[in-house]
Parts: sequence; structure tokens; C-alpha cells
Amino acid sequence: NRTEEAEKTYRAALAMSPGNAEAEHLLATLLTGLGRHGEALELFESCLGSFAANPAVRCNYAIALESSGQIDNAIDQFKQALSYHGDFPTALYHLARLEIPRGHLGQAMDLLGRLLGLKPNHYEGLLLFGQTLAHQGQYSKAIAILKTARRLTKETDDIDLVLADITLRCGDVDATIATLEALIKASPDNATAEALLIRARA
Repeated sequence: NRTEEAEKTYRAALAMSPGNAEAEHLLATLLTGLGRHGEALELFESCLGSFAANPAVRCNYAIALESSGQIDNAIDQFKQALSYHGDFPTALYHLARLEIPRGHLGQAMDLLGRLLGLKPNHYEGLLLFGQTLAHQGQYSKAIAILKTARRLTKETDDIDLVLADITLRCGDVDATIATLEALIKASPDNATAEALLIRARA
């Protein structure tokens, strides 16, 4: 996490070896995380040709594009990564995540199914899969998937909120209240949980 030192080291490597594709890729990935999207994209566009069909580099480029607001281009790059490696987990997850707001739930479900077939304990994939099932009204399946995801993390506030929202939509008020009371006991300042608890008790 020593980002300033990392950046200096990458730039020193590039000073000694201008155009070094691996140094450009690593620096671009670092700059994406720092929110310096213009610099990151310039470096990605310089080095991409050197990596041929490397899906990891293509995904990092797609993440930089998304971070800069270029959603359609990011989707195209994630698809490109999958054309190189049809079961690349990073591309499957991020492409599913971006397809959901576009209303492409069936496509997202297919992508997440492929991801979870490869990595059954992929926490973010399970969470997204459960939320997508809930969007489709498949509440019991969503709850089962989300409970599986919950067992994989110590940071349970967000997933408990999702579970409480789903059980409330199912009409299971007792389960909703129990989940929220436990959440608020552990995190007393969670305003979202407080608001949902008021709704559940109304």
C-alpha cells in the first residue's frame, strides 16, 4: 500500500527502459486505483499491443475505462478478454455487474453461473447472483445464495441489509426485524438499517 514509492519505482524502471510494457501496465493499474484515469489510459493504450491475448491486462484496461466513465468501451474490453479466455473470472464478474443496470439480467445470470461454476466461493459473485435473483422475484433462491455468501465474510453489514430487504419484500417481517436488530446491535450508527427497521415495524 505504499503507492508513492511504487509509482516512483515504476517510473524509474521506465526511465531505464522506455516503453517497457510490463512497467507501463503495472503503473497504469496503480494510477487507475489512484483515480488518475487519463494517465492510466494513456499507458494502457501504449502497452496493450505487447500483451497480445492476455485477459488480465485487458480486464485492467476495462476497469480503467469504467472508472473514467467509458462504460460501453469497458464492456467491449471485458468481452474482448472473454474472447481470449472464455472462463476468465474477472471478466465474467465485471461484465455481469455492468450488464445488470442495462437490464440484461439473463445475460448476467449466465455470466455469474459460469463464474460460480469455476469459483463456488467467489463472494462478490455470490452477492451479485443473489441480488439478481431477487430482482427477478426468486426470493427463496436469493436468500439461500446470500446466506452462503454471508458465511464467507466478516463484514456482514451490507449483506444483512440486502437479506433484510428481501425478507421484508417476502412478507417475513419477523426475520427482517431479527436481522436488523442484530445488525444495529453490532453497528449502532447504521442509519440505513434503522430506517429499514422502522419500515418493517410499521
